This record gives sequence, structure tokens and C-alpha cells, in this order.
Amino acid sequence: MNNRLLFLFLFLFAATVAAGQTVAGKVTDRQGNPVEFANIVLFSLPDSAFVTGAVSGADGNFRLSVQEHKGLLKVSSVGYATLYRECKAGDTLDLILEADTRLLDEVVVKAICPRRA
Repeated sequence: MNNRLLFLFLFLFAATVAAGQTVAGKVTDRQGNPVEFANIVLFSLPDSAFVTGAVSGADGNFRLSVQEHKGLLKVSSVGYATLYRECKAGDTLDLILEADTRLLDEVVVKAICPRRA
């Protein structure tokens, strides 16, 4: 009986520790609208090596499973300025992306059609 109780305790302890090894959060714009399909990449510190990555869902939420205790989070999406934020395992983050207002003045598309014989 003691072995079963010890096994149960160890199993619950391991599940609790594993649950703390995530970085989660929500990506929104300045108006509070969720940013779907934003790229979230975690780099280790201090060498900036790639650790893991994810994409935010339709509701802007994301979750990364991490082994590192500290890292640098890079969040990017088309039409928004890239955001960098330091984080650690167990963090729950609310990330707000700023609109990237740089636009092209003009785009010209040209095509050359081959002559018919």
C-alpha cells in the first residue's frame, strides 16, 4: 500500500512540475482584437538559439512547452511591428502588437507577352 501511495504522490508531483513548464498568453492589437496566426518564437538566453515556436489561434491564444527557464520571445505578424519580450517558464503573457503603418506608395506590374507567329 505504501508503494502505491508513494507512486501516486510522485505522479502528481511530476504532473505539477510539467504543467509549470509552459509559456502561454494572448496576442492582441491596440484595440483589443485577437491577432490570429501570429508567429511566436522562443529563443534561449544568452545565445539566442531557437528553442520552440507556435502560431496563435483564432482567439489570439498560444502555448509553448519549454525546457528552458528563461528566454526571449519574438512575436510577429503581417501588418504589425515585431515584438520582443523576455519570459520564463510558467509565465502567462498579454502581448499587444502595434500596427506597422509603413505602406508602399505604388506597385506596378508589367508582363511581356510572347509574339504569336
